[in-house]
Amino acid sequence: MRAAAHAAPPRPAAPTRPAPARGPAPTDAKPRKGLGAWIRLHKVASIAIVSLLLVAGLVAAVVSIRQDVTATTSSKAPLVIFQNGADYASINTAGFATLTLGTSATSATLALSGIPGAAQTSLGNILKLNNQDATHPESVTLGRSTTLNAAITSFVVTVKNGASTLATWDAVSAASSSSFTLPVSTVLDITIVLVVTDGTAAGSLGSFGMQFTLAPT
Repeated sequence: MRAAAHAAPPRPAAPTRPAPARGPAPTDAKPRKGLGAWIRLHKVASIAIVSLLLVAGLVAAVVSIRQDVTATTSSKAPLVIFQNGADYASINTAGFATLTLGTSATSATLALSGIPGAAQTSLGNILKLNNQDATHPESVTLGRSTTLNAAITSFVVTVKNGASTLATWDAVSAASSSSFTLPVSTVLDITIVLVVTDGTAAGSLGSFGMQFTLAPT
C-alpha cells in the first residue's frame, strides 16, 4: 500500500519596502540632455573659441605701426693719443726701435730689437699715452693680440705717471695687464724691457698687437 504524498507548504511572501517619499519636482528643472547633445554643445563652443583666436591673430597681423628715428653720425677728435717717448729718438738712432703712429695717433706700430744672450735690453721712455680730456679720467688695460715668439723670454711693459708706477705687465706670461687709471690732462710714460734667448739668430722674431683698452670713468 503506497504512502500518501504530502504537498510542500507554501513559502511566506517577502516583505515589501515602502517606496521613499519624493518631493515635488522643482519648477525650474531642465530636461536632461543626452551624450550627443553634450558633444554638439561643446563642439560649437570650441569652434567659437578657435574662431575668436584666429580673428585676434589676424587683427594683430594687420596692425603695424612705424615710428622713424633719424640717426646722424659724426666723428670727434680723439681724447687719448699715443706720442713718441722722450727717449725714442736716441733708441731709434741706435737701431733698437721704430715707432710709427697712426694719422689720428690712436694707434701705433712698434718694431723692437733685443740682443740675444743679454741679461736684458731696456728701451727707456719709448712711448707716451696722453689723456687730453680735462673732464674724464680713463680706466686702461693693456693686452696683446697673440703669444710672443718663444725666443722672447721676457717682455715687460711699465707704465709710469712721473715717479709713480701704475702698472707692470709681462706680455710673455700674461695676455693682459691689470687695469690702471689715466688721470685727466695727464701724460703717462711707457718703457719696455725685453730678454731674448742666447744663440737666437739675428732677424725677425715676429710681431703682435699691443692693445690699450680705454674706458671713461
